[in-house]
Amino acid sequence: INAGVFQGRKILIPENLKTVNTQEYTVDLKTETARQRDILKHCVIKTDGKTTFLLIGLENTSYIDYRAPLRSMLYNGLNLEKQLDWLWDASLHESGYDRDELLSKRRKDTKANPCITFLWNLSGKPYNGPLSLYELLDLENLDKEVRAIVEESLPNNRVYLIDPNTTD
Repeated sequence: INAGVFQGRKILIPENLKTVNTQEYTVDLKTETARQRDILKHCVIKTDGKTTFLLIGLENTSYIDYRAPLRSMLYNGLNLEKQLDWLWDASLHESGYDRDELLSKRRKDTKANPCITFLWNLSGKPYNGPLSLYELLDLENLDKEVRAIVEESLPNNRVYLIDPNTTD
């Protein structure tokens, strides 16, 4: 990950990684569905005298996953929701909530840790699937102005690929 994402800088240090619960939940109209990441690590990153926190999800795939960006976006969103729920529960002893904070179950200044996903290609062949949400969407047929609004409004969830089947 350091080589592929951080241009070789030693940002992620093994002793600063902690495995966390990989269970994520989503609710549809009929059932509660559990989703589970393969690996989720809480990382402490110290750079420029600052300490920051990041969650890194690792998804192993034994096939070319043509939905990988969507799966990643779902896991990341569910993880952010879980973090905000935990932060809300931890802050319930505090006072001074306004109505909007109570209804949204979030203090206005509460921040969650960012979460990014890496896809480990174990298919035995070079990965040729999409690595960003925009690759799943038909944006080419949109009017330029409409496309600009969509791209401004919808984050292009990116998946970082670790592919032992290529030489790049």
